[in-house]
Amino acid sequence: MDLSVFLTSVSLTFGEISGFYTKPLEDLEEVQEDGLSLGEITDQTEEVALEAVKENGLALQYVFNQTEEISLEAVKEDPLALQFVQAQTEAIVLEAVKVDGLTLRFAKNQTEDIRLEAVKQDGLALEYVDTQTPDICIEAVNQNAGAISLVDFLIFNDDLTPSS
Repeated sequence: MDLSVFLTSVSLTFGEISGFYTKPLEDLEEVQEDGLSLGEITDQTEEVALEAVKENGLALQYVFNQTEEISLEAVKEDPLALQFVQAQTEAIVLEAVKVDGLTLRFAKNQTEDIRLEAVKQDGLALEYVDTQTPDICIEAVNQNAGAISLVDFLIFNDDLTPSS
């Protein structure tokens, strides 16, 4: 069977076929210019999604199949992307709070390391700490004296030493 007869029989033109092969390349170029344009791309490849979040971390909200690599790149580009991470790992959350401690408010699970890194970066992140400890409170107040208003003093004895 001749190729042109075959193409006619399946109702495809050469232009349609070549467009099919260039679409991912066009999508890649588009998201490199504006990561948020990922929201208009229905046939996402992992490569296109990764490039989109590298350009704008908030494009993570439009990623259909989030991988740990894509989520981590998004948070590196913009820590606020943590709010869109579907499967948060400790590494991803730590990456966000080390740059912006207040992103702790988006953490689904907090570990001692996550809490501590968040208040080291911004003492006011103490507001979002799910379990205060004396060490975390002291670190928060050392970073920002204004965090004193967020301290749960019930975790200290009367002489402000940590309760046992």
